[in-house]
Amino acid sequence: MNKNFWPASFFIISSSVLSLLAIEFILAKYNSSIANSSHISANLLRYHPTLGWTLTPNWQGQHQHHDFNASYSTNLLGFRGELSNFNQAQANSLAIVGDSFSFGLGVNDDQTFSSLINQQVANRVLNLSIPGYSTDQQLLLIKDMAPRLKAQHYVLFFYLGNDYLDIMLSYPLQAAQAKPLYTLLQQQLQLTNTPVPKTPKKTSTNSLRLSINQTLSQQHTPLIKLRQRSLLLQRLLPAPRYDPVTTQALFAQYYSDNSRLLTALLKELQQQLQQQGASLTVASLPNNTYLQAPLSADGLLQAYIEGQLQTICQQLSLDYWNLAQQLQQLYLAQGQPQWYYPHEGHLNPQGHQIIAQLIQQQFKL
Repeated sequence: MNKNFWPASFFIISSSVLSLLAIEFILAKYNSSIANSSHISANLLRYHPTLGWTLTPNWQGQHQHHDFNASYSTNLLGFRGELSNFNQAQANSLAIVGDSFSFGLGVNDDQTFSSLINQQVANRVLNLSIPGYSTDQQLLLIKDMAPRLKAQHYVLFFYLGNDYLDIMLSYPLQAAQAKPLYTLLQQQLQLTNTPVPKTPKKTSTNSLRLSINQTLSQQHTPLIKLRQRSLLLQRLLPAPRYDPVTTQALFAQYYSDNSRLLTALLKELQQQLQQQGASLTVASLPNNTYLQAPLSADGLLQAYIEGQLQTICQQLSLDYWNLAQQLQQLYLAQGQPQWYYPHEGHLNPQGHQIIAQLIQQQFKL
């Protein structure tokens, strides 16, 4: 054996290891720079003892991110959109209730799907969406706002990415602020965690991905576990594909309490609106993973949640709009267009345009 074999081998191996470590370091710095690129003008949100937080009335500001630079403003009532839309609302007006996706995080005031519809059909859409809200907060918001508005049709945009999980938590997965929490006691809703604590969440490690990984950990091979720890492997290797049947059974085992609570929340919301002479449509809204990687952990969880949501609406005789499935079909038919920001994840202007078109078709506006 050549006497230079071992030194040469050691040099090659050590150089390769150092190169891989350097790549991991560069990727970590790059991801960190993107994650830390989000800067919003101060005081968009303000504390609320019952709701957790609301939008600050008459607020104007900028939101800068690696993916976009957007301007936001709110009206006197503390919602996005022209005040005249609310003052001149009619019985045929459509009230949109959702989270940051429906609010329009990442796009200018005139680019949200609510605004795009109002530009064509004047004063037909009211945007009651508030970033970070889940179904429990939306129920409380509608209880407060429905008697004050003339709108007789509400559309609840249920975000498949985290709404189903957040209803079980006093601190949302992707927000630092505390929120109200409903629990079920003898099949009756009990409101807890109010007044909502002002103390922010101590750690940000609790995330949607962590929740999914904990659920699916028994299916993880050593390679999947290694990929989860390596930014380089996440770029080189495709996302793990899980068996849908096994995965759906796991989700049903872990999240049965979520479905029971969601059923009670939607039933209460339905009854509240019926008392006001208003109707409710529940629409499923996915994130990009649902479209791009349907057999990934995130994609399968959203598919499971969508199925649960549809079943619950059928049980309650609630009008259900499977927007998620409709978007998935269009996504494939149109050659996989980019409707979401690649890093930040919210709908981009093109995404808002397609949803505005679908809303107009669905509700014949």
